[in-house]
Amino acid sequence: MPERITRDTGMMQRTDIKYRMDDPRDVEGCIAAFKAWADSFPVAEPGDWPGDALHRHNAERCRAILATVALADDGKCAVNTGPLREKGLAENSAQWIAAHWLAEYNALKRGRERFEAGDVTPENLSRMLMATEEMGRLQERMWWRAGVDPISGEKREVLALTGRPVKRGQKDGAAITNKAHAPMREARFTRMKELVPALGVENAARQCESEGLGGWQAIRRQWDRFKEKPDR
Repeated sequence: MPERITRDTGMMQRTDIKYRMDDPRDVEGCIAAFKAWADSFPVAEPGDWPGDALHRHNAERCRAILATVALADDGKCAVNTGPLREKGLAENSAQWIAAHWLAEYNALKRGRERFEAGDVTPENLSRMLMATEEMGRLQERMWWRAGVDPISGEKREVLALTGRPVKRGQKDGAAITNKAHAPMREARFTRMKELVPALGVENAARQCESEGLGGWQAIRRQWDRFKEKPDR
């Protein structure tokens, strides 16, 4: 039977299926899954470069996103942000990102047309490369800023930001705890400094325990960390 394996954590968590190649049924399942995966890619057309079909597919998705607010791809290589702002759209909206992706896609197509017409200059090739790089960056931005986490139903960026006050609270709590324990910690260090030369670390820690300064094992661990600091 195929084995389900959970990989990564948090919003990047995914479940992979591991097939046993010594089980005929798993082999059939693996082949069927691979075929379904391959069939999910857009079909290339004659004369396509690698990635062309996927770019067209993504372009149609971006145009559909713009259509949700009655906007369209104008075919230009730069974005007129006026209409986006008039719609009340922020820079992290799906429509804003889609418009910028389409502008880079249009720039790539222009570069391709020039290339096929014989323009193989470094300037043209560089513009094409930069357009594809920006398209990839925008797709990742779309995933994080406008994409929805399937488990919580929340936008991924919103989920990431909600963790910020939690993390800050953890740091503040640790600082408060550290400050509260400071007097006892200093008392232990002072007593250990007096006892260690004569008794050694373990016996000195046990003596501290007998004097009500805490458990000897915890005192020893704290002393070891204390001595590791170069300014002590």
